[in-house]
Amino acid sequence: MGCSGEGEKFSDLLYNEWDMRKRSELVFNLLLVPLDALLLLGSWVAAFLIRVQYTDLPTVYQIPGHVYLAAFIALAPVSIAIFALAGLYNFDSTRSRWREYSRVLIATSASTMILIIIDFFTTDPLFPSKAVVIYGYVLASVSIVIARFLLNGFQRWLFRYNIGRRQVVVVGKGAAADELTYALQRHTGYHVVSTVDSVEPGLKRLQRILKRHHVDEIFLAQADVPSSRHIELIQLTHAYHITYKFVPTLAGLYQTRAQSELVGDLPVIEIIHTPLDGWWRIYKSLSDYLFTAVGLVLVTPIFVVVAI
Repeated sequence: MGCSGEGEKFSDLLYNEWDMRKRSELVFNLLLVPLDALLLLGSWVAAFLIRVQYTDLPTVYQIPGHVYLAAFIALAPVSIAIFALAGLYNFDSTRSRWREYSRVLIATSASTMILIIIDFFTTDPLFPSKAVVIYGYVLASVSIVIARFLLNGFQRWLFRYNIGRRQVVVVGKGAAADELTYALQRHTGYHVVSTVDSVEPGLKRLQRILKRHHVDEIFLAQADVPSSRHIELIQLTHAYHITYKFVPTLAGLYQTRAQSELVGDLPVIEIIHTPLDGWWRIYKSLSDYLFTAVGLVLVTPIFVVVAI
């Protein structure tokens, strides 16, 4: 009875750590939508005030402040949708920070361009002056990048308490496996649960590890893996809904969807089990829209109060 109780406690602890990571990423995802909306709206309002209120130069168009604000509140969902399409609401705890910041700049540029196009084709101008476009774009880009930087810092602080870290297993031995394991151990977003020397005799051991731990990702750093074992490993990770990554210098890329990233100095390929087509594409689109809709619902009362 005692052993059974201890086993249940151990299982509950593992589940709580896994569930905490999932909830941590979900909270960050939900927080980003209203945060971006507020920063975008605040940046464009600040740009209007800087040009109209704090500059002595005359404006081209006399646009009342409440009309300008109402127009940008109505157009805020367009900008948020562009941010969603840029993948800025898939808050992965191990994502590349610089890639995220570059996407912020691309999404901000695209949303600003949409505003310029709308302003060009509408009879009532959106901007009292061209300088407002420049001020708004710069303020929005800088403020959102700073906000993401602060959120990333807060997330790294949570990693110290094992909140949001990804549980990983490294398969393989040799210089590449050692370097990869060392890089993962130094990365604050990863926790190396275990290492397996080889796929051939270690596949059953790997299955035991997956049953004992809530593993998020498996990294393969072994060059001499037969194709049959490689496929078995991919199927195993697919069955357990685990991300599968491997060092690309192994036996070549398989005919499947993949994306690359850097872990330390090593390039790593991630196998995407389910391509974005059919029902999975519908599910992915609905989940993105759901995050956006929830964020808009949360921020709508603030918009109403500001408008009043």
